[in-house]
Amino acid sequence: MQCASCGAKIYWLPNTPSTYDEHLITGECFEPPPAATPCPECGCTVDTTTVYPSIDRFPMSFDVLRRSYEGFAPRFEGHRGTIEDHLREIMEQARTPEQVEDALNTPDARGWFRQRVFYRSCTAFYRSFALMGAFLTLERDAFKTWAQVTAYYSRFFFLQAFLNLLQATYVYPGRGYALLYYDGTRLRYKESRTLPPMMRNAGSHEQWWYLMEAVKHPVDYPIEHMEMIISRLVFNPNKRNTENYSFEYLEGFPELDWFDKGAQQLLSHFHPYARTDRDITNLDRYFEGSNPEDCDPGDFYTDDGAVLWTYLAAYLQLVKHLGFTQEFLATPTIAALGELHLGTRMPTVLEGIVRATADILADNFDLDNFLDGRAQHPERPSSFWPPT
Repeated sequence: MQCASCGAKIYWLPNTPSTYDEHLITGECFEPPPAATPCPECGCTVDTTTVYPSIDRFPMSFDVLRRSYEGFAPRFEGHRGTIEDHLREIMEQARTPEQVEDALNTPDARGWFRQRVFYRSCTAFYRSFALMGAFLTLERDAFKTWAQVTAYYSRFFFLQAFLNLLQATYVYPGRGYALLYYDGTRLRYKESRTLPPMMRNAGSHEQWWYLMEAVKHPVDYPIEHMEMIISRLVFNPNKRNTENYSFEYLEGFPELDWFDKGAQQLLSHFHPYARTDRDITNLDRYFEGSNPEDCDPGDFYTDDGAVLWTYLAAYLQLVKHLGFTQEFLATPTIAALGELHLGTRMPTVLEGIVRATADILADNFDLDNFLDGRAQHPERPSSFWPPT
């Protein structure tokens, strides 16, 4: 974007173009930048909302978010409903967005919305977690590009889980889509035409990426790696589309692009990478058993499996810090799902995930018993099956 005062063309990493421009200035932080930020050239305030989305009173500060969950006890529903179910009933009577918003803010609205949006958040978390397991096993079998596409979808469902936990979600009640969120005081209902310009006609995936960018950089959230979580680094829609669909040379499925030179040439260029069974949750455990001279911390921090786990770990950390009692996100459930997909093929990865989850959630999971059972019966697909 361009500073209105001095004309400097400002870019935020990692979107700095490779072509030289004498007026190009790099911003002082990763994207997305704050809604109002000083120009690094002249110091005048630059309004970034013409390029990056910003939502009124979103997100809440962490203290307000934590208070909004006070007294919340999510309950199991045998046949759970959706947010849209309730909205459709309201919209049979309410005609304008203002009327819909007023109808949503009843005395029971807080309990209804928290139940629905937290259920949705947990659902998205488990999808993200399962897809991370799929990514790891695909890499284990050297499905290089398809693993990356799967990793993207793990990230995509993480976005939804995280934003739902912040009590924001898109809704599709039958006449277009809208954004529904709690601002710390009341539920806000914004039809797509009232959202920031870049969000109004966004596709079903871009909607969520823009909403994540609208989170900006809340400094009071007690989780690590917030800059990475809200950026488009590593996995993003453009990268997913290029790798999955492009037929340009060395773009779509690049590891297969030497098929025309025969099997030997194909494999010599492919260098089929089969993921090794290393703990992706902890730097020290990642290099356990390796020669120290061969250990580069950069290998851990750039490992896509470790990156995906960082997202999921941050989500679990936030749930724990919010302080309410819930049983949907629990170490035994996460361990059982992980063991089903990873237990016989990537036991070190599995055990690292279970250790890290038990440490974050501190929900009295008997880690020693779990590890002992794994050591005695490593051949079983899951120590949770058959159920007792």
